[in-house]
Amino acid sequence: MPEWTARAACRGADPDLFFPVGWTQAAASLATVVIREYCSGCPVSAECFAWGEQFPADDGGIWGGRRRVAGELRPAFPPCGSTTSYYRHKRLDEDIDDACQAAYRAQLEANRIRRRRTPTQERVSA
Repeated sequence: MPEWTARAACRGADPDLFFPVGWTQAAASLATVVIREYCSGCPVSAECFAWGEQFPADDGGIWGGRRRVAGELRPAFPPCGSTTSYYRHKRLDEDIDDACQAAYRAQLEANRIRRRRTPTQERVSA
C-alpha cells in the first residue's frame, strides 16, 4: 500500500463501505454518509483520488471523496453555490453557506420571472 494511506481519515474503516454492491438508492445514501464522515477534510483525498484513477472503470468504489459513475470518477456532491447543494444542506439540517443561499435566491427569481407574463405574451396566447 502507498505510504499516504497511513494518514487517511478512513484508515481502519471497513473497506465494504467504500465499495457498495450496485448503486441502488440505499448504496448512494450510504456513500453520501461515508464521504461526509471520512472523505470531507481528509488530508490525503487528492492522493486517494489519483490512486483510484488507475483502476478499471467497472471497479466502482469511492476514491478521494468521489464515486465512479459510468466509468468516470465524479464528485459525490455538487459544489456549493448550486441549488442542488442548497437543498442537500436543508435535507441534512446543515448550515447553508452564502454561495448556496445566493444560488437559491437566483433560482427563485428566475422562476418568478418565467411565470410572469407580459401583456403582449398574454394577447398572443389568447
